[in-house]
Amino acid sequence: MTTYTTITDTETGHKKPVTVSLLRRLRDNPIAIAEGASGAPRILIGALERLAVGSVIRSRVDAEQTTTSVSYIAAHSFAFAQQGSITVSYDIKGVNTSNTQHRITRTRNGSTAAVYGPLNATTTYVTHSVDVSVLPGDVVSVEIHGDTTPTSYTCYARNVRFKTDGANLFPGVAAIVEGNVFL
Repeated sequence: MTTYTTITDTETGHKKPVTVSLLRRLRDNPIAIAEGASGAPRILIGALERLAVGSVIRSRVDAEQTTTSVSYIAAHSFAFAQQGSITVSYDIKGVNTSNTQHRITRTRNGSTAAVYGPLNATTTYVTHSVDVSVLPGDVVSVEIHGDTTPTSYTCYARNVRFKTDGANLFPGVAAIVEGNVFL
């Protein structure tokens, strides 16, 4: 980790010489701040990009997710460190339209804050899209469930995407972000 070293007003005063030591600190201090080095100023969450709905994919799960569980399971979830709004889209279908369902949930502080759905699945893939407002600490999930009674009814989800207008996503916990895995 890079060391953070204070730069004093005396060193940067009028007609003061530019030294190698000063230039190194001017180079290293922003890196130390970004790394969270001891003694460095902290970057506040408010400094992160605000999210806005859009079509640029920032987190995704393309693989088909399936379940026959009578309880909802997450096809994809993301924990947010930013605030704003995102577009959530996914393809969904079910074996039996009245026994397979899907929904989007937004959880805040461990409690469900919003539910979009549930909706019954159709027997062919249909794309659903919902704009969701988020705050730091929110977890947004696309959830599906099937039914095991009287027989096995499967719900399918694929191409789950969390999209913005181009703003990057900074996860609050381990999450897949387009092109990277953040832990």
